[in-house]
Amino acid sequence: GSTTKQDELSYFSGKGPVIYNDELIIKPNIVGPGSTICAPDAYPYYPSDCVDNQHIYLSGTSMATPHVSGVAALLLQSLAHNATPEKLKSILSQSSKDIGLDIFQQGAGRVDAFGALGEQAYTDPALLNIGLLSGLEGIISIPLVLKSGTYPYYDSGVVVKSLVLKNVSTDETFMFSSSQGQHCLAKDVAEQDASFTIDTSELSYGYYSGHLEMDLYNGCAFPAGFSQTVRLPAGGVKAYTLDLTIKGTPASGGNYFLSRTNIVTLADAEGAKDTVWHYEYGTESEHHYTMYSLRKEIDLMVMGIEYSYSPSYDRLGVHQYVRHMDLSV
Repeated sequence: GSTTKQDELSYFSGKGPVIYNDELIIKPNIVGPGSTICAPDAYPYYPSDCVDNQHIYLSGTSMATPHVSGVAALLLQSLAHNATPEKLKSILSQSSKDIGLDIFQQGAGRVDAFGALGEQAYTDPALLNIGLLSGLEGIISIPLVLKSGTYPYYDSGVVVKSLVLKNVSTDETFMFSSSQGQHCLAKDVAEQDASFTIDTSELSYGYYSGHLEMDLYNGCAFPAGFSQTVRLPAGGVKAYTLDLTIKGTPASGGNYFLSRTNIVTLADAEGAKDTVWHYEYGTESEHHYTMYSLRKEIDLMVMGIEYSYSPSYDRLGVHQYVRHMDLSV
């Protein structure tokens, strides 16, 4: 993602979440400066006050990427042989600056070069993904592994304290305390399992953004040697599920049937909807969808458009189906 020089989210920056194969993917991972960046001009034909006529102001995530990759290069240099892609990603994430937005806008936060070079420990995963909670009520396990950070030459202590999640949709806040307690990352110990559980029945439906708070220590003589408090960004979604099968048969003798499905949440003033397009040849069509909604009541609108396939794509008919549905039953 991209930010301005004032640490605000760029208007063009991509936002999440992403649901793929019924799994939640937290995007963006991280953000960096990408608005009005002075960059070399490959085609110096346009006037610019950016240094000279060989440079030009540009904006885009293509401008943010070099900032993040540059910090990654500095971190890689500082880690020398003790580096992996997983380690770089995690340290960049947990050392980033929180600019006050939710995880589906800023990811872990704005990349911070100075912060990345001083991390004692890091986690796997880099972002704590609570997952897509859909009809899942009860205790679930959150996998978490603690590993040595940029200075693996002495013991480090880690205390996993609490997971705080805010429902972005309703402003409700939920806190879960970890029962794992203290962990000692000795210099000759590669990692420690710090997985914990939460009760998802306590969560309301909506988008969740928050953090897992951990205290780091120089050495394992708790509570002596306190170093810093770090926050591992966390996110998830709890939604209602709709498993839907749509069957269509052209009624006017056509042999090309296009199905369009709209899911419209009733209480959304902006009329937000999910639209799924399917194209299928033949006299009949059958489509299976799994859809998700943050609201239990929706209007389901299905529209079928019938075409002739030969000799021309003539529209022969439009068929529409509307139904109000309560997903909680």
